[in-house]
Amino acid sequence: MPERSLREIGQTFGWALPAGATSLRLTLVGPIGRRTNDGRGILPWEVGARIAANSHVPAIEVELDSGGGAVVAAKEIHDMLTGAGKPVTVRVIGQCCSAAILVLLAGQYREAVASARFLIHGAATAMPPERWTAEIHRREAEALEEINRGAIDCLVARCGGPRWTYERLMECEDEISAYDALTRFFLIDRIIRWLRDWAKAETTSPKFLWMNRASQRPYFPRRRS
Repeated sequence: MPERSLREIGQTFGWALPAGATSLRLTLVGPIGRRTNDGRGILPWEVGARIAANSHVPAIEVELDSGGGAVVAAKEIHDMLTGAGKPVTVRVIGQCCSAAILVLLAGQYREAVASARFLIHGAATAMPPERWTAEIHRREAEALEEINRGAIDCLVARCGGPRWTYERLMECEDEISAYDALTRFFLIDRIIRWLRDWAKAETTSPKFLWMNRASQRPYFPRRRS
């Protein structure tokens, strides 16, 4: 959707912040690419409209709590955030699994509460057609492998760990704690102890900051033969 149209949508819904606003705060909770009956969900057009309607705001802050969803929708949101041309902070306040990892990686600054959980796994296909032939199998497998390679490329580029580490994570599909996400896999830059009133707190104060990557000794798991 063109940026002008997204800006008009954002203004129509009243999402534009006043001229003096210092940051655009996006709360992204629920599945990516669809809306549930209770109103939870993360839709690319809505994220894009909020960003476009607030192009004058110098920074973006994202609260993320999602178990994943559509990879295509997550990639769209990732591109919108990285293409905004301003600092982006992503804070994981619950879970960040599956496609939600792509949204996390859009942040130049990435944080999480101590109870946050992460999960990386390979892409999965949608419902199969009526006739699931060998040719369809091959095409689907190639498409899924391409998605997986792109996700690992993004992890290596944004997090800086060795490629085999993220390949191993994708194969094992093990749940990752916030501590491991910080010290072993570099998915986040720091862990924050308390988040309820983070907008009023200094995120660099000793009271607010629990640990950060700079204070940790890098550790890589031993690769199994």
